[in-house]
Order: sequence, then C-alpha cells, then structure tokens
Amino acid sequence: GGGGFGGNRGGGGLFPPSNLIVIRKLPCGGQIPISVNLNRALVDPSQRILIQPEDTLVLRYTFEEEILSVITSVFSVNYLLGSGLNR
Repeated sequence: GGGGFGGNRGGGGLFPPSNLIVIRKLPCGGQIPISVNLNRALVDPSQRILIQPEDTLVLRYTFEEEILSVITSVFSVNYLLGSGLNR
C-alpha cells in the first residue's frame, strides 16, 4: 500500500515509491532498520545493499510522493467522471 495517506496502491503510478526500509534480523534476536533511497541507489552503487535471507522489505512513499500520488489520483477520477458526464 501507500505510505501515511494510503493513496496510490499498486506501485504502477506516475510517482513510484522511492523509500525502501530493510528490516534485518540480528544474530542476537533483535532487528535493525536500514533505510535505502532507491533513487540514489540507482545512480550510486555505494548506496546499494545486499538483501539477505530473513530480511523484510518495506516499500514506502516519501511524503512528497504520497501527496503527488493523491493529487494525480484525484485529478484522474475527476477527469474520468467529467468525461463520463459529458457523453
């Protein structure tokens, strides 16, 4: 799903999520969150991490991406409703 607002679900929108949190289990039984900016990781190999077995991946929108996603969703719905009413 989306981040805080639960907007564009499915990840195929104009503004895909770019915040990845890898929750890594530690040998002592604890866990540690590792934040990865996917936009930076695409261009800078030093920002990439190796996913390990037992890692949990959480893909989230940044606040700005969530707002843009909500705006485009509302615009799309209004456009579709407006087009349907004019027929």
